[in-house]
Amino acid sequence: MKSMTGFGTSAGAIPNLDIEISVKSINGRFLDVRFHL
Repeated sequence: MKSMTGFGTSAGAIPNLDIEISVKSINGRFLDVRFHL
């Protein structure tokens, strides 16, 4: 993330498991990381 507001998501799957990861930062002050299994 190179800007003051940035976000990224990634998803993947293995047998019997789906994974999604989201990362969000607003104005460089807060970081929100979420994992979904």
